[in-house]
Amino acid sequence: ADFVTKGIVFSDPQVQVDRQELLDITSNMSTNDPNGQCPPSDVTRFKAEVAVRELIEEAHAKNLAILRENRGCLDAIAQKLLEKTELDRDELLQIINHSAAATSI
Repeated sequence: ADFVTKGIVFSDPQVQVDRQELLDITSNMSTNDPNGQCPPSDVTRFKAEVAVRELIEEAHAKNLAILRENRGCLDAIAQKLLEKTELDRDELLQIINHSAAATSI
């Protein structure tokens, strides 16, 4: 089978292999990456940064909402820790359950 590339006919399979190797080498030379991978464009990098920023802002907003929602419980735990340096599981659960009951009223 003849392979036509830019008006040149390559019918010898070895020429095809050599041509592909040359294309691979020259395309790899156009980057600074030793693996020959092309770095992302500025546009792609910008889009990725915007997407990541949106994810971070969304997570931050959710975290703030959770903290605000549980502020009473957190304040009660902090107050108890000021009174004594350690809380066992039962004490912590008692504070959490008391705070949850108080906010549901």
